[in-house]
Amino acid sequence: MHRIGTRYLKIFTAGLAFGFYLVAASIRGWGTEPLTDFSNDAVILTILKGGIVFALIFTLGHLVLRQLGIIKAWAYAALGTVCALPLFISHLASGTFAELAATGNVSTGLFIPACVGATIGLAYRKSAGIDGVAEDLDGMNGAYRGLAFAAGETGTGSHGQSGRGQLTFGKALAAAGTVGAFTHKGTEYFDGPLRVRTSLLSLLGASLLGAVLSTVIQSILDLGSYMRDLERMGKSIRPGNLFDVLMSDLVVKGAMALFTGVPVLILIAVAHFGLRSMGKTGYLGYGIAGLLVAPIMTLVTFGAAGPLLILATLPTVLGAVIYRKFAGLEPVPIAEDIVAKNRRDLVGADHARRKAGRVIIS
Repeated sequence: MHRIGTRYLKIFTAGLAFGFYLVAASIRGWGTEPLTDFSNDAVILTILKGGIVFALIFTLGHLVLRQLGIIKAWAYAALGTVCALPLFISHLASGTFAELAATGNVSTGLFIPACVGATIGLAYRKSAGIDGVAEDLDGMNGAYRGLAFAAGETGTGSHGQSGRGQLTFGKALAAAGTVGAFTHKGTEYFDGPLRVRTSLLSLLGASLLGAVLSTVIQSILDLGSYMRDLERMGKSIRPGNLFDVLMSDLVVKGAMALFTGVPVLILIAVAHFGLRSMGKTGYLGYGIAGLLVAPIMTLVTFGAAGPLLILATLPTVLGAVIYRKFAGLEPVPIAEDIVAKNRRDLVGADHARRKAGRVIIS
């Protein structure tokens, strides 16, 4: 049975990510209890407390999912949400939840933390990988070559009906009724045409994570510029000041990333469907598409959405690559069934019968 791997360091990192979100929410006043102490120790302690609690709850849920053998993306998105919401609610300012309930805004008030939790759950699932039976790579390679050779010798029938080449070869069995798939020592393989999956959960997660990484990158670049300015002015650089500047910049850039969240999601979707129509599945292709889609959409809108799309370019590039990682691959669907009324119509496009009609002398 396949299970998502247990990586405690990554779980702790996931917890710290949500702890940082709690601090950002407290600083920005997003309904949580505001921080009264902005010292470095207080901020770090708040991140650690929220992160450790999140990590503990997530670990318990993860171990339950492992025991049940559940590896679905939605399960880990739900687990991240379940971990995030109680922790966020416990940090709400006094009377905030009652006010949200009274005004009917509980769903909108909890939407952002739920999305953050779901993104963290998806990110952990993808980064932790899948534990399974150790593969016999050498044996699998030999079995596959023997299977392919035998299939070539005996031929493969049309309409998915295979010849004798799909019998047992080197302990490899062709998957029943599947052309291009075979099983070796209990593990199933597939070598048919593939395409990138379309997944709404992965799209949401990639958009949020792309925004987060974009925020961090921009803040680090701004911090470097700030340090260079201090050096030019001959002023000393104090770690405490740098941390305060970084935190403030992260919050401002984070708010801007949330503002561009919907455009980023749309741009990633446009890039994905464009690449899928061209049969492209590589990470480089998704990165280039993420870079080009914002200028292209700016031209399409005649510059009306230009400033917003420029802000969305970096998170779109990062989000497109992350989406490729999150979504994964799926087999390309086979051709649709054809309903024919006359067997004589079943001739190829270049068949002579489609170019010349039969002459009947009457």
